[in-house]
Amino acid sequence: MPYGSLDTVGILDNVLRTGRGIQVECTGCPGLHRFTHDEIAALADKVGRDYNLLNRRCKCRLTPGCEGWNRFFFLSGVYRPLFTPEHSVRWGR
Repeated sequence: MPYGSLDTVGILDNVLRTGRGIQVECTGCPGLHRFTHDEIAALADKVGRDYNLLNRRCKCRLTPGCEGWNRFFFLSGVYRPLFTPEHSVRWGR
């Protein structure tokens, strides 16, 4: 699958149509989760298919008690960050 534009690669509708792999990694623990198609579809049902994962993060739910943040990555040969360098600096990593 082609890489596409970073601005559009994380839009849930695009993720669902292309079957692109999405995962989250935690900044505070070794937690990692690769989303299934059904999990992405459930998220799209909740927030809308036009929701974009670019530069989004959420509190860690991977490890009980972890205070870190989960950041999104997309698969394009290898998992690549779904956030811009400016946000990485702003978020402290």
